[in-house]
Amino acid sequence: MQVASVSRRALAGSMLILTLTACGGGGGSSVSPASPQSQGDVQAYCEAKRAFETAPSPAVDFQSASPEEVVEAGKSYAATTLLPIFDNLVATAPPEVLDASKLLHSGMTRLQETGDFFLFNAPEYGAAQAATHLFDRENCGWGRVNLTTTDYAFEGVPETLPAGTVSFDVTNRSDTEIHEMAILKKADGVTEPIQELLGPSAIAPPEKTTLVVDGLAQPGSSSYEVADLQPGNYAMVCFVHVGATHQNPQGDGPPHHAKGMVAEFTVN
Repeated sequence: MQVASVSRRALAGSMLILTLTACGGGGGSSVSPASPQSQGDVQAYCEAKRAFETAPSPAVDFQSASPEEVVEAGKSYAATTLLPIFDNLVATAPPEVLDASKLLHSGMTRLQETGDFFLFNAPEYGAAQAATHLFDRENCGWGRVNLTTTDYAFEGVPETLPAGTVSFDVTNRSDTEIHEMAILKKADGVTEPIQELLGPSAIAPPEKTTLVVDGLAQPGSSSYEVADLQPGNYAMVCFVHVGATHQNPQGDGPPHHAKGMVAEFTVN
């Protein structure tokens, strides 16, 4: 869960807040974070960061909600979900990531006060998130998968992965297309290939699949998503339509998965 790169299902929607760097609009300036002193407990820090990265999305439909409803959702989400996590995170952050963690904490405080998800467009939040993620990958014991997206394929998807927390680091090699990495877990007993389950649709059948994590990468950019993987069968899918942009989320062609942009793997 990042709060800094464009992410998730609707190009203009709910995943903006789950990526500490992209949200578009808004801007924002640095503020002096007021937060607890760090005790430098790496294990506790990593658990708090994992909780942040895998936290549920806010309970609002960004495509249909009014601006007032989005603001109230932002305030509530920060107060009930994000700030409790970041209180623990800053209280345990090692010295290497203490300043970055405090800055992110200050952003969550501002979100609680303003309900403005776009404040995370400020570049300092993206830099802080990137710095903490580098530390997390080296010190938190998470699995890591390096992926490349092209037009129209995923490259680097392993056939099997061990269960547990995994960081999927994605580089979009396309010159023109936004690409999505949606990871779906198949329901127990579902054996059909993912292409057969999806057909021509841009919607995964909820009775047969569960969305685990979802993120977007702009052309020529990199992003990441962290997932807690349980044993089972999974699929990686790009639901973005050919030619999609933030101004035209429906694009001018079929979803990328209809052009073969899927991959399947098993978690043991």
